[in-house]
Amino acid sequence: MAIEHRLTDADTLQSLALRYLGNADRWKEIVDFNKLSPPYIGKDRSELYDHHASGFLIVTRTSSSHPVTIRKGWTFTTSITMMNQIPKVYEVVEDVVIPAGKDSAYVYVRCTVPGVFGNVMEGAIDTVGQNTLEQAEFSIESVTNPEKFTNGKEYNVRFSGEIIYIPTSEDETGVEDIDQLLANVGGEDFVLDAEGNLFYDNYGDIASVSGVDNIKQAVKDRLMTEKGEYPLHPEYGTNIPSIIGTARTPYTERMVRLEILQALSLEDRIENVQITSLTIEHTTVYVEVSYTVKLTSANESVAVTINGREA
Repeated sequence: MAIEHRLTDADTLQSLALRYLGNADRWKEIVDFNKLSPPYIGKDRSELYDHHASGFLIVTRTSSSHPVTIRKGWTFTTSITMMNQIPKVYEVVEDVVIPAGKDSAYVYVRCTVPGVFGNVMEGAIDTVGQNTLEQAEFSIESVTNPEKFTNGKEYNVRFSGEIIYIPTSEDETGVEDIDQLLANVGGEDFVLDAEGNLFYDNYGDIASVSGVDNIKQAVKDRLMTEKGEYPLHPEYGTNIPSIIGTARTPYTERMVRLEILQALSLEDRIENVQITSLTIEHTTVYVEVSYTVKLTSANESVAVTINGREA
């Protein structure tokens, strides 16, 4: 049975091995049990930039009469070419100035999602992001990546506030009674309604939820929470309420899909997340996602309703 530990900024693999396994030199057992990849435990998510696919775009403008600046944070995306494919978003890493008399420039970009997801063939990035269209002070004629991006790498890193599992014996393999394993991985928390209110059980105590059901509640909470609601956790939640609270565009569904996948990539108890269905009606999103519970082969799914915020 694995021990569940919530990481703090002071934790290291060696300190955890010494605390739970009695020997700091056994830190590799924790790495193997959690299938971690370097840097194993992180302090800042920018440490994962080496895992993001990146490369150069050629951005061409319609007029070269005056100098213009392509701003850091502007985004460019891939087009949708297949059913259920979502756009891959790439952000500009640093400001690039196109001087007067020059109509194009090479711009270095990085995929907003780490891992092999951002790897693309040459010419795949050909669309200007919505935020870029709104902020640009000049017209962009075309954008393309002249070479393919292949440097995105898979990763499994834990950050402060996330759960890491400690094997409890030298011969721990991670294989145990599936019900007990699911209960351990899922953990326990208070039952919350859609407004975040607590429930009481029949004995006068605050009701709790554990195991698989706790993970389902956590998935729902991430998707139903708007980014910024929790000041101490600015990356928690999604921008979906504001996205669907504005006028629909051809990219609205793609943006919603990307927000869902980005949000659930930060839920450290699940992997292999897929969006099995998604419907947008007015300012409400109805979505069903499936996933695998980590350290198990258990496949689960959950349906979530996300309400938009009127602009």
